[in-house]
Amino acid sequence: QDLLPQHNLPLHYLLLPQTTAFNVTVTDGAGTELSFSPVTVSRTAPAIIPLSSGAGSPKGPNTKFLVDDSQLATVQTDEGLILTANKAFFTSIRISESAQAGFLTSKGTAGFGKEFRTGHIWNTTGAAGRKAHVFSFMATEDATTVTISDFGAVDFENISESGDITVSLDAGDSYVMAAFVDKPSTDNLNNVNGTRISSNKNIVVNSGSWLGGSPGGTDEGRDIGLDQIAPIEQTGFEYILVKGQGIASENVIVVAHTDGTDIFLNGASSPANASPLNAGEFHRFTASDYSANENMYITSNQPVYVYQGLNGANSTNERQLGMNYMPPIICLGGTNVDIPNINQLGNPVIQIIAEAGEQVTITDGSGTTDVTSSARAVTGNSNYVTYKLAGYTGNVTVESPRPIRVSLTIESGNIGGAGFFSGFTTSPVIETPSGYDATSCIPDNLPVTLTATGFDSYQWYRDGIILTGETNASVSVDKPGVYTAAGTIAGCVSSEQSFPLSVTLCPGDLGVAKDVVSVTNVSGDLFDVVFDLIVTNYSPSNPAPNMQLIDDITDGLPSGATASIQSAPTVVNGSFTTGGISSSYNGTSDIALLTTSLSGADTELAAASTVTVRFKVRVDMSAATSPAYAGQAVVTTAISGPNDGITTTFDNQDFSDSGSNPDPNGNGDPTEAGENDITEVCLSNTTISYSASTYYSTGSDPTPIINGVSGGTFSAPKGLVINSTSGEIDVSASIVDDYIVTYSFGGLCPSTTSISIALNPPAEPTVINQITNNTTPTLTGTAVVNVGESLEVLLNGQTYVLGDGNLSISGTTWTLIVPVANAIGTDGIYDVTATHINGVGTRTDDTTNGELEIDTDAPEIVISGQPSIINNNSSYTVNLNFDEDITGLQITDIVVTNASLSNLTSINASTYTIVVLPAGTGNITIDFPAGGVKDLANNNNLAASQVLTIYDDTAPATPTVNALTTSDNTPVVSGTAEIGSTVTVIINGVTFTTTADASGNWSVDTETATPTAGGPFTPLTDGDYDVAVTSTDAAGNSSSDATSNEVSIDTTAPTAPIVNLLTTNDVTPVITGTNGLGTSQLAGETLTVTVNGATYTVTPDASGNWSVDTETATPTSGTLGTFNDGTSYEVVATVTDAASNSTSDATSNEVSIDTTAPATPTVNTLTTSDNTPVLSGTAEIGSTVVVVINGVTFTTTADASGDWSVDTETATPTAG
Repeated sequence: QDLLPQHNLPLHYLLLPQTTAFNVTVTDGAGTELSFSPVTVSRTAPAIIPLSSGAGSPKGPNTKFLVDDSQLATVQTDEGLILTANKAFFTSIRISESAQAGFLTSKGTAGFGKEFRTGHIWNTTGAAGRKAHVFSFMATEDATTVTISDFGAVDFENISESGDITVSLDAGDSYVMAAFVDKPSTDNLNNVNGTRISSNKNIVVNSGSWLGGSPGGTDEGRDIGLDQIAPIEQTGFEYILVKGQGIASENVIVVAHTDGTDIFLNGASSPANASPLNAGEFHRFTASDYSANENMYITSNQPVYVYQGLNGANSTNERQLGMNYMPPIICLGGTNVDIPNINQLGNPVIQIIAEAGEQVTITDGSGTTDVTSSARAVTGNSNYVTYKLAGYTGNVTVESPRPIRVSLTIESGNIGGAGFFSGFTTSPVIETPSGYDATSCIPDNLPVTLTATGFDSYQWYRDGIILTGETNASVSVDKPGVYTAAGTIAGCVSSEQSFPLSVTLCPGDLGVAKDVVSVTNVSGDLFDVVFDLIVTNYSPSNPAPNMQLIDDITDGLPSGATASIQSAPTVVNGSFTTGGISSSYNGTSDIALLTTSLSGADTELAAASTVTVRFKVRVDMSAATSPAYAGQAVVTTAISGPNDGITTTFDNQDFSDSGSNPDPNGNGDPTEAGENDITEVCLSNTTISYSASTYYSTGSDPTPIINGVSGGTFSAPKGLVINSTSGEIDVSASIVDDYIVTYSFGGLCPSTTSISIALNPPAEPTVINQITNNTTPTLTGTAVVNVGESLEVLLNGQTYVLGDGNLSISGTTWTLIVPVANAIGTDGIYDVTATHINGVGTRTDDTTNGELEIDTDAPEIVISGQPSIINNNSSYTVNLNFDEDITGLQITDIVVTNASLSNLTSINASTYTIVVLPAGTGNITIDFPAGGVKDLANNNNLAASQVLTIYDDTAPATPTVNALTTSDNTPVVSGTAEIGSTVTVIINGVTFTTTADASGNWSVDTETATPTAGGPFTPLTDGDYDVAVTSTDAAGNSSSDATSNEVSIDTTAPTAPIVNLLTTNDVTPVITGTNGLGTSQLAGETLTVTVNGATYTVTPDASGNWSVDTETATPTSGTLGTFNDGTSYEVVATVTDAASNSTSDATSNEVSIDTTAPATPTVNTLTTSDNTPVLSGTAEIGSTVVVVINGVTFTTTADASGDWSVDTETATPTAG
């Protein structure tokens, strides 16, 4: 309720153009008058009553149309609003909040009914946010039982939905149900539409949605749409809708109430629904289904409910939504519509449906505007036009000479709403004089003037009996009873009778009953009718003084008939205290039966006593236009006499009840409603009948046969469209249902017959399908063959005729026995054509084909699905596949070894499954012998081929993993396993699957193989890795490897070796170097030396030194070439570790061969005083020069100019 800070209840006239103010009483469901009641209202001064106190306030004390969640699905005794007045008026509820708004239009007594179907705003998602579909109902009588059904899997709040929901209510009790769309059930989203609400007594129903809708953008539904709806009898076959301002949120829900309903759009000849709707199903139209003139024309083959969602704008994601229950298009209804303060909640758009060619005007505070030129044609119905107009404010009146329908759509920012304000009152509304209400009684208010509104002319009824001559808008009532009026508008059918108004007598002790003792046909058209008037004084202590008994024997006499007293009144039981029967009574000119002081003595009846007066009336019916003779006596008392029974002021008054008991309910008050029924005598028997009991919507219109007096009128419950004069039934316009058709004379002497309306006639004849191996089969079907009609059956080129000895019929079942001479020799499917021939030769064939199949082939079976090998006694399922449908399969038909069978299951008539439980040892075989089952043609099956499952529970040999040290971080791992077994390899959390080959080897290249789990494979970092290997054989037995950390990844290169430079004249040089470590070679590392085409493997010493004597060493690969003078040779020294990482020396061309002697060196002559002289000379450029002087050796090198020198003072000797 906190979402509804302002709720307004406008009251105004709908049909009555009256400016005189009157009061409207407003109570809650418990009958408690609300604080603002009564409300004074007139056409010029509509009342607007705030029901809540203001923005943000909780539910106010007068907000009787809202309940809290906790009150859902709970009987409410004081909720709801009941508005009553003695004049016609219109009421609606306007709901306004900063972001939501809505209208609810009361349907008045037109909303009373017993059968309803709900409708709601279309939702696109089940997002939360208080989005709910709701409906509610209120009882109008005690002991009302309401049943909610046809809601599918909808999950309603606070109640169990297991089956139909039944609610018991008394008058004024109400009940609210809601289905939140964010519940798990997807039916809550939109399948509340079409929910059926039925009751044993009249109820009123509201239906709608709370914060629902389907706008564009991100807001899935954000407004209120609700309305009071009418019962199914107020729905119809034809609707016109005027579009609102929206696009995405403009949805129309059409709900079927009858199976087989089709919906047609804008005059189309084909249904809009893909298949006929069943009762409770619905079809949705969207904004795109409106015509270019922004209207929509909907028709149906059966009455439907139509709920229109309208949007006030196409802005703010179309959140300005409202919903209307739509009235059908009929020519009855009001010609003027008043809407107060139309712009109260926002910017209004007026939508009008009017008859084509009729003037339409709109009046507001600015004056009257003729809008006829704005009419838009309706696609599919040229009799009507629509209008869609904006720019009006304040109190608005829409008028036309002929009936119109008017609705209003508003928007203001996020606020939107829609209300339909006319088209619901299609029968007169009875008004009573000011000051008269249901508690008043006669004779206090004699006479009471009743007035009907809304039609051109009227016919009044009392207790369902026509009041001859009462055809004006007003009738003066001086007798108790239930009064109704039917109305007529020029050029249109008569309306149904109005909602009844009961006029009652004032309570009293004195009562009278009029009983028919006997009816005698004297001769021809002369009848003697004996009546008893039973008068009872129910007061236990007070006499009934100055009593008078009135009976006019011509009152209620059929037109053309005459009546006279045949036997004067006499007292046949009991006695009067004083006075008695008047001798002057003749029933015509003198209608007072009892004496008064003017004729003798005033008549008095003692307390607690009864008198019966009997008299005989002769009726001449020779010129009568009706067989019905109806009359009513009146008994009165007066405080003082004489009492003439007509003009005297009465103390007590009672109109006779039919029968012998003035007070049937025995409570001592004979004046109550239902105890003053007219006594009728039917002086001839009249019956009616139709030629059939069932008629079809697609058939011709039947007319009844009248056996007896003609000139009566026909009537039926609403839904059966019947001509009141001829009794012809319009089957296409009638609702599918069962009906009682009544033929009566102004409501008297009724005769009835039962009629059913169905949608489509049953197909005739029919053929029952059959499959058999009998080549002379017996065929059956159905047909209705009346006298003068015949039946033929065509089979395999042979025609059989009813009565030929082969084809016969019993009731509606025909039988054909194919004779041996016509045996069917070939298997196959055959058409059996059954043909009905009526009396004029019209032939009607059955509508099916291929009804007979001859099959003499035995069914075959294939057993499949069994595993080829298993390793345990777990159960498995086997399929039994027959090549055709079979019958009679039992589990005992299947033979199994080393296992047991269970759970024989039928997938369909040709496919079965069975569960096999192995015994735990030995191979399993399954056989299906011949003759176990039969096909549908009664042929026995052929034997199946045996299937075998091997039982193997031995684990495979333990798999191995080859140890691997590698620098490849996506290594190829390998090993051995049982031949053909499935090998699962897990390394570093990634699983690969492979198969052991015919040699029992397996391998997985982690770089290229696709992982079966844990992938993708990430290249490994340096370290040791476990390879977990499992070998699984065909039976599912498995074993795992016994090793660990089989893979070592090493990507670090070893220390680079060194090759010593060598220039030599030795053509088989000794090449030397070191491993770069200064120690012996590391474990797992290998040093190779490649020179001049030969590769040698060497082992460094403890200091890391190595050498290769090319003269004596044997290459490990390659062939040593010849070393040539003047050539340099590359020596590649390479260290390779266990992971195949390798490093080579960093130098090149380390060996030079030089076998040519250098040029002769020279020594420069030197004479010096330096006793440590500097010696010099020349030599081959770059050559090593060895100088020996005085036994000391020095070594130097000739420079680039070929010069050399040695300073003996500073140079370091190399020897000596």
